[in-house]
Amino acid sequence: MGTRMCLLDGMRVQNQGGRAMRQTTKSTNEHVVVTTSRSYEQVKASLEARMNVLGNTDELMKQLVATKASWDQVRETIEKRIGPSGFTIFGKVEQGQLLSLAGKPRPGRH
Repeated sequence: MGTRMCLLDGMRVQNQGGRAMRQTTKSTNEHVVVTTSRSYEQVKASLEARMNVLGNTDELMKQLVATKASWDQVRETIEKRIGPSGFTIFGKVEQGQLLSLAGKPRPGRH
């Protein structure tokens, strides 16, 4: 059996001969809270206007691999999908709808 490796948020997981190996790398994050008089929807709309949605990353990867894109083409394709802020949205989750299943509805929150 070959070696398989998966990267998950700084954690490397390998499978060698059926044996799982794991290495965890710790990182420090800085949580910043900004107080505003604007509504949640206004702040959300403002942020989303500065960030594009990357889209279906699985499909994008398949297309790049199928065309045997050069690394420059990969970088150019991704850069075109990044908003003017330099950030991009990888996906959205309607957690308000999910929380409603626990009796804690939060409409409009992602």
